[in-house]
Amino acid sequence: MQTCGCGLVKQSRAGTSINEGVETCNNCGKPIHNVGPLAPLARPPVDVARVTTLAALPGHRILAAHGTVSMLSGSSGLTATTKGNEALSGAMTGLRWAASEMGGNAIVGLQCSSFGAAGGITSAFGGDAVGVLLLGTAVTVEADTHSSDASPVFG
Repeated sequence: MQTCGCGLVKQSRAGTSINEGVETCNNCGKPIHNVGPLAPLARPPVDVARVTTLAALPGHRILAAHGTVSMLSGSSGLTATTKGNEALSGAMTGLRWAASEMGGNAIVGLQCSSFGAAGGITSAFGGDAVGVLLLGTAVTVEADTHSSDASPVFG
């Protein structure tokens, strides 16, 4: 079960937002806390510097691959730039947390797909919705101290 800082059970009508990896209640603005058997792992999200579109993280050795990680995020707003940036930021934050929860400390092979949804209520409030889908591979890496160059090394 999840509760917010004001003690209310998370309700779908209030919803939550994720900003810089912290899930907050849209009603009171306070952090959401997971309680019970589904409490989150005490792991920080993957560092943004360890997310790459390359097959490996330069200067690091891949020790383990934990599997595919994906995140879908959407946004609506007045401008395409605002919608796109909000959707991308939300997806990237969620992807970094998801990879960490899988046991990874990096994401390689990042791919992005964007899409738009025309019509509906978003049109009445300034435009269509924009969505972003991010896909990558959650991996565990360590610094490669055996190589004199920064080329990718697979272990």
